[in-house]
Amino acid sequence: MSFSSQIQHYTGSVTGFDDQITTWLNDGVKSIIARAGALSPDLLYRFSSTNSLTGSSGFEIGSGRVLYVERDAVDTGTDLHEARLIPLNQKNQSADTSSIYFAPTTAPVYYVDNNKVYILPAPTSDQPASIVVVDYGTVNNSAETISNFPVEFYKHVVLWASMNVLHAKLIKLTETTLASLETEITTDAAGALTKAKRLMEDDDNLANVNASVHDFITNEDTEMVSASLSAITTELNRAQKHMDKWAIREKKLITEYNWTSGQLAYVKGMYEECWAPYQGVTVANDSAYAGDRKWQVKKW
Repeated sequence: MSFSSQIQHYTGSVTGFDDQITTWLNDGVKSIIARAGALSPDLLYRFSSTNSLTGSSGFEIGSGRVLYVERDAVDTGTDLHEARLIPLNQKNQSADTSSIYFAPTTAPVYYVDNNKVYILPAPTSDQPASIVVVDYGTVNNSAETISNFPVEFYKHVVLWASMNVLHAKLIKLTETTLASLETEITTDAAGALTKAKRLMEDDDNLANVNASVHDFITNEDTEMVSASLSAITTELNRAQKHMDKWAIREKKLITEYNWTSGQLAYVKGMYEECWAPYQGVTVANDSAYAGDRKWQVKKW
């Protein structure tokens, strides 16, 4: 199994979407963390890691987000104080013992410079500091794992990526597949109808002018009239076959579009349902999501 396999369970075939799925899974991690933080800042600690820091070299936070910083004020490790975030332009004053902004060990501060966190007074091996940072975990699609990410939120990521796949399929159906179908009907059916029209009437584009049914009737050439009408009938039948083929394909595309659109709504409902326990609300037992919550079976 893989995350892609789980996504396919909701979307049908994911062929051609491999690169996009990788992007959507990673974007999903960020989106879920952002929504969790918006619902409750305390939820962000579920996606965090605690890092120890000593010295003045700073701590690289990468693309993460600082949640909490604390520093020990004594060598025993029992006098921990939360560090306060300060503007970068106050870092020098906070290290100056003669400044009103000076930060003692009992009231430490921290600042962020070039994506690194620095703590004042600088922590030591005897008086270390701790930094809690939200990490945007790395997705391993084939192993179905996400680093620094609670397993209970894996389904959120899968559903988020599934919504993107379904949305991309809808766009492809409307912009690419239908456009190709319109081109085909214009080229094939219209070509046959044009040829039939030329056989019926005089056309300057014909190699032999005065070789239409109209001309043959005028000249009372019944044999050529019959042959020409037979050729016209053949072209009209050819056009009709293209039209019938187009109608069948159009019906199938409409069926696929309706299924994909309905499945997108269904997956969105499941995604919102996953957030219910964290919002303190109960999702209504809507008929679309009732029962055992099995995904809708694709029918053709």
